[in-house]
Amino acid sequence: MKRYSLIYKSILVLAALTGLIIQFSTSPRFFQTFSYYTVQSNLWVLVFFGVLLWFEIKKRPWDYPWIRLFKTMFTIGILVTFLVYHFLLRPSLGTDTGSFVVGGVNDLFVHYIVPLMTLLDYILFDPKGKMKWYSPLFNLIQPLDYVFYLWIYNLFGGRFTFGSATTNFPYFFLDIERFGFWGVVQWSVLILLLYLVLGFLLYFIDGLILYFQIKQNERRG
Repeated sequence: MKRYSLIYKSILVLAALTGLIIQFSTSPRFFQTFSYYTVQSNLWVLVFFGVLLWFEIKKRPWDYPWIRLFKTMFTIGILVTFLVYHFLLRPSLGTDTGSFVVGGVNDLFVHYIVPLMTLLDYILFDPKGKMKWYSPLFNLIQPLDYVFYLWIYNLFGGRFTFGSATTNFPYFFLDIERFGFWGVVQWSVLILLLYLVLGFLLYFIDGLILYFQIKQNERRG
């Protein structure tokens, strides 16, 4: 199983690296590209799984509680990237999206392949029953950290350009000029609830898989 985990994580790291290289190489604005949650969540997956891959190559243990907390957080974070993009953002995207091509290769890598591979890595290779009940709360650090980053980005004059349009906000649900302060607060609460629901759902699935593993071992034993 460790060999398969090593191969799988290598493919995942390569997929994340490929998607990000395409994303940055096709965009003329480095800091704007870096400032999308999609890019940052893919970067976290690239760095984190790159470290895990190094640990596995060196045959060093990595299954510590604090590392597992971060692994769960990045898993949920990249899963939110997939869900929000596919169900909320993609249907609202027009044809004037600048250098980003809806349905293009970079779209496929950063919004679909990497998120789903990250989730599947947990299902296939993580030992079950070690997830903490407070892990879903820890997951909220990532979206709150991103909002803080956006505030700094805007403070230093950072903007987002879509074709011929320029705005302060990377995603429509953060557009305070369009929805007003309370409208953005409502959208933000919904996104945070999504993080919590996904986090507790993964916690439930973790326990459920462990239950079936124990039952299977009892039948064998």
